[in-house]
Order: sequence, then C-alpha cells, then structure tokens
Amino acid sequence: MKRYYTVIALFLSLNLFADTNIYTPVLKAPTDGATKQAPNVLLDWEPVTGNIGLYYEVQISLDEAFTDPFMDSTELSSYTPSNLLFGTTYYWRVRAVDNTGTSEWSEIRSFTVTDIIDLSKPNNNAPDQDPNVALTWKIVTGLTSYEVQLDVTPDFDSPSLSDSLVPYTETVNNIATANLFFDQTYYWHVRGMHALDTTQWSDTRSFTVLNDLALKKPNNNSVDRMPNEVLRWENVNGILGYIYELDDNTSFTHPLIYQASTYSVNADTLDFGVKYYWRVAAFHARDTSGWSTTWNFTVINQVLLASPADGSYGIPIFPEFSWEAITGVQSYKHQVDISPDFTDPVTTDVTPNSSTFQNYDFPGPALDSGLVYYWRVRAVNPTDKTEWSEVWSFTVLSLGIESEQLNGHAITLYPNPCKDHLYVGMDGGPLAGIQLSMINLVGQTLYSEVLDDDHGRMVRAINVGSFPEGIYLLRLKAGDEILTKKVVIYR
Repeated sequence: MKRYYTVIALFLSLNLFADTNIYTPVLKAPTDGATKQAPNVLLDWEPVTGNIGLYYEVQISLDEAFTDPFMDSTELSSYTPSNLLFGTTYYWRVRAVDNTGTSEWSEIRSFTVTDIIDLSKPNNNAPDQDPNVALTWKIVTGLTSYEVQLDVTPDFDSPSLSDSLVPYTETVNNIATANLFFDQTYYWHVRGMHALDTTQWSDTRSFTVLNDLALKKPNNNSVDRMPNEVLRWENVNGILGYIYELDDNTSFTHPLIYQASTYSVNADTLDFGVKYYWRVAAFHARDTSGWSTTWNFTVINQVLLASPADGSYGIPIFPEFSWEAITGVQSYKHQVDISPDFTDPVTTDVTPNSSTFQNYDFPGPALDSGLVYYWRVRAVNPTDKTEWSEVWSFTVLSLGIESEQLNGHAITLYPNPCKDHLYVGMDGGPLAGIQLSMINLVGQTLYSEVLDDDHGRMVRAINVGSFPEGIYLLRLKAGDEILTKKVVIYR
C-alpha cells in the first residue's frame, strides 16, 4: 500500500513541474509568405500565460537559418519594426521568457515588404479631367514621404516635368495639380521612401485634361425661350471662370461676349424672336479651353393668352385677364376693343407681377353688358417688343348686373347670383371711408373692409367661394347713407 501512494505522489509532482514550463507563442499575422507588407508591418501572435516578468523575444532575419538576426524584446503580444527594406523577404519568430525559463521558438514565418505604390485615381488613360485633377494612390504606412512626378512625356524627361515631395501622414495619399493645359495628355507615377530605402516607381498612368465643356440648358434647338434665359453648362474645377458667346449666326462673326464665374447665368436681355447660337469655354491663369459644341435656341416672340378663354361668355364688366408670363421683360401692353381690328382700343401698360402667369384686373372703364370684346397682349422691352398675341374674344355678362347710387357714387354689383366671386364696382369721384360688409341672415359679418381710393373708380372682388349656399346681404355705408342688396350664392 505504501508503494502505491509513492507512485501517486511522483505523478502529482511531475504534473506540478510540467505546469511551470512556459508555452511557445502561436503566430497570428502576417500569414506565412505574405507579400506587399508595409515597412512597419505589425508582427502579431497569441499571448501566452506566464509567471513574473513575462516578455517576448522577437527575431527578424534575412535568411531562414537566422544566421545574423535582428533581435528585440517586448512585453506586448505584437511588435512593429521600422524602416524595413523595400522588396525584401524577411523571416521572423518569437519566444516567451519569464522567471521560470524560456519557451521554444515559435514556427518561422516569412513576409515580403512592398516595393511599389499602387495608384488609385484617375484611372489609366482617363479622359476629360479637370485642370486641377487630384492624383491619388493607396497609403503605405511606415514611410516618411512620397515622391510624385508629372510630365507630358512617359519618360519624364521634358522641361515640363513636375517633381513633388508629399510628406507622409496617415490620411494624405494625394496631390492636387493646378493649371494643367487643356487637351494635354499627362503621365504620372509615385514612389515611397523612408530613412533607409526608396521603393521603385509605380506603374505609369496617363490622363488627358478636358478641352470642351458640355452644354446643359436650354436644350439644343429649343424654342419660346425667355429674353433673360438661364444658360447652364458643365461645371469645371480648377479654373478662374468661363467665356460664353451668343450670336445670331453659327460663324459667330459679331458675337455678344461675356465672362462668368459660375456655370449658370441669366443672359442679358435678348431680342424677341431671334435664334441665338451659343458656346462656352473655360480659362485659368495659363490656358483657355476649346469651345464647346454650338447649340441654339429661339427667344419667344408672342405672348400666350390664358383667360378669359377665347369665345367665353358671361365675363364681368371689369374682367380679370391672365396670360403666360415672359420673364425678363419690362412691361406688357394690353388692348381691349369691340373691333377685332383694334381700331379704337383701350390700351394699358401692365407691370409684370409673376414669373408663371401674369394676372391683370381691368380697371375700367366698365365694359358694356352683352357686347363681344376682343383682347390681345404683347411684351415690351426698352429696345424691342414681341409680336401681338393671338386675338381672343369674350362676351360680357348680360344678366345679374345691378346698379345703384350711394352718396353720389354709381354702384355696380355683379353677377348675382354668384358662385366664386362677387364684383362690386364704384364710380363717381374719390372714395373715402366707404364701409363694405357681407352679412348672413343671422346677422354675422363674414367679410368687411373700408374702401378708399383717390382715383374715384375701383372694382373690388369678394371671394365668396367658401361661403355656404344661400342668401346674404351686401351692405355699403357712406356717411349717413346705407345701401343694402340681397346676394344669392349657389353651388
């Protein structure tokens, strides 16, 4: 029995002694045979459990036999060498050390340091590049700088050669060019360096700087454009500005010439009905691009009417007119006549008030009930005017017109019944302090205003479109006189 206990004690003793042995580190990265590694590649392994004073010894060698290794130690489970030689294959291994002893060396792995910088943008043979195109490459850590060469020849031996050093940072991997010649092909390559070595030059790439711009709007051959038409073209970076020309012939013999700092401008006031040809070029301190393709557009020459619609009936004696707006005009000339030949028209200059539809409330004199009227419009600029619009006709409302007198003023109310608008016309001298109200049959005031007008003639349009169907009272008070009229609203 004593002998049995002795065997057990020996077994436990051997196990306890085995636990004091330090384990061999297991390598993690880089993988064995890895290529294109940075000159400060991170060597990483699994940490091991040890006793007091645990650290690791790292060996890096140019040969697998480690005949003349570089050796260093670290308490971390990784190690970052510096200034490894480009294009060189290294071998490395690790062992752990603590107060109980030293582990076996780990497996041996190899890696090869990169010897070339990979280019990113622009792509090789890229066309239509900006004259300040950025040259971009992939970052390689562990460098002190990059050298970038740019030239008009692939041998990099012309007087135009640009040779630049770009200090290394963790985020900068590009260089911006400036004032490159338009329509010129350039070649570029990059290499990296640190205190002990320099990579080979990267592959050589080429790109060509743009020479003409793409026009955007107005579309080629478009018609009915505005006299202050917006001209827009392709945006180009790295320039001082643009030159654009407009002419009424494709040879540009007598062009209007302008400069612009942006790629979207409003043309100066153009002549109505003229077909313009236009083109654009870009320029910077050293060069000017070629002209863009020539496009053309034709400026509108006739106002397009909207309402009253041609042949419409039941129009108030103080109509509201509307037509499609022409931007960039000084005014409109509006005419109304009982003759389609406009032998004795009422002509009014109308100030633009919209960029979509121009609305014009006819101020009078009041049109005659039951008559057919004709109307037309033209746009006017200081040195030009459009053709007259089409001639449209309408018939003035012959029913639902009521006339009354109030304190010396002729009061006209129409239409009655009404649906959307009730028009109240006043004529007969300056108006001062006339109180206008719309009241329902239970005495509630739904609309009220005080009318003042020095001209002595006015038409007030009351929007009754939201009023419920029924009977209302229109009340006008001038001094001590009061005029009340029933108004019927229908739906």
